[in-house]
Amino acid sequence: MPEALFVVTNVEQVRGFPKATGFDIREAASVWSELKKIGYNISFASLLGGPANGVLKGQITDSVAAFIHGFSENMAVPTSTVKSRLDHHYDLIYFVGGLGCMWDFPYKDDLHQLIRHALIRKTRIAAICHGPAAFVGLADSLGTAFTANRHVTGFSDAEEVSRGVMDLLPFSLQQALTESGARYSAAPDGHSHVVVDRGLVTAQNPASLPELCTTLTTQPVILERTAR
Repeated sequence: MPEALFVVTNVEQVRGFPKATGFDIREAASVWSELKKIGYNISFASLLGGPANGVLKGQITDSVAAFIHGFSENMAVPTSTVKSRLDHHYDLIYFVGGLGCMWDFPYKDDLHQLIRHALIRKTRIAAICHGPAAFVGLADSLGTAFTANRHVTGFSDAEEVSRGVMDLLPFSLQQALTESGARYSAAPDGHSHVVVDRGLVTAQNPASLPELCTTLTTQPVILERTAR
């Protein structure tokens, strides 16, 4: 049975920030539902472990309803610590989005160790929305950023501005990825955009969920660098 690890944020509320910042339930539920259909065993991890609370946004779709019901009809999932998962082999590691990722994920050694182990094992890595914040600060022994020369996407500056949160965030995810040497691209606000570069799959926003699910469930892992 294939296995997936969903990594979620522990940062559920930030002082001075007007919105809850837990993981986005839509972004977990949609992928969770589609992977379950093809036989995946799915576990959850966070940096601190313990219950992690999600944020419910948008309509309650069938996948969201099933996800909530699957976890005792509340907005939390049980997580182990990322550190405790380092030695386990997964077929997919998925960094679920949520505003809390912007405070929780960058420059975290446990997350970076998880990604390094995944690269060695040729595990597929996926991230959506603010989930690519996990890549910020990750570099090899020569100082080359993980995202350097990789095609990636993530929540755009335009999307942050339209939601009135750009000035409240600790940094711009788009700019951080670009400054690391990533070949960042984005679609207009609310449009689907999924980018595949070798075993790395990134999705820009919740509108990208159907395309992301299709990519993760039907497309083979491509380990060679994509055409430039």
